[in-house]
Amino acid sequence: MSATSTPPVGLEAHFDPHDIQQEWTSDFYAYFEAPENASRYTPAIQFLETQFQSGYSVLDLACGSGTLLHHLPSGCRYLGIDHCEGVIARCRQTYPHRNFACQDVRAALLALATKRQSFDAVVLSGLLFNSVDRHTQIKLDDLKILQACEGVVAPGGTIVLVVPFVFSDHPDYGLMAQAEWKLQSIDRLLHPFGSIRLFQAMTVQIGLERRIAEQAIFPDWFIAPGGALDQASHWHGTFMGTWTIILEPETASMPKLH
Repeated sequence: MSATSTPPVGLEAHFDPHDIQQEWTSDFYAYFEAPENASRYTPAIQFLETQFQSGYSVLDLACGSGTLLHHLPSGCRYLGIDHCEGVIARCRQTYPHRNFACQDVRAALLALATKRQSFDAVVLSGLLFNSVDRHTQIKLDDLKILQACEGVVAPGGTIVLVVPFVFSDHPDYGLMAQAEWKLQSIDRLLHPFGSIRLFQAMTVQIGLERRIAEQAIFPDWFIAPGGALDQASHWHGTFMGTWTIILEPETASMPKLH
């Protein structure tokens, strides 16, 4: 979510919300690993386990602290990519037998495609609508990222979009209004992208707001329970929901030349 111009209530004055390293070394993203957040990943995991019953490979783009790995089967072949050095160091310490690379997502996709490496599932969890250049903080082109993903999807493989959204008790930014707004944003993004939509589901991360309220530092989208509703917007709320959309790119249905 985009940062506010001033730190929201609960955000320590010395904390810079644009400092990626500091975000991950604080508890800014601690809620990712809370049990109440597990429903964010459940639809995708259930689909993949049904689709690829004999095991599968996953490319986790913008993997963060590797939270997705909590939910993947142990036999899954996995590669996590993130451009934050501190995050990747933490991942390697937490999951020493898994593969990670500290690299810009665009550069990583190009390198993998050049090496003809492909994956059954390319997962973008929280990446779309939030992808920025590490150095300039300029918003990246989400459509170009999706198009680059096509080059590393194995025949019969999928692109998994895990797209969170926030909502509040404000009448204009409640669950259904925000869910529809986010889905329309996704639909506009996908309109020029050639793909078959195999699966779509919405989940709500029930009780996650209580976990976040216990953190020393709030994420920049968060309005604490009981906070002023006039702070609510498309990008700021108290509660979190997630759209999961699974795509089969048109290129993945065709055999690849080797």
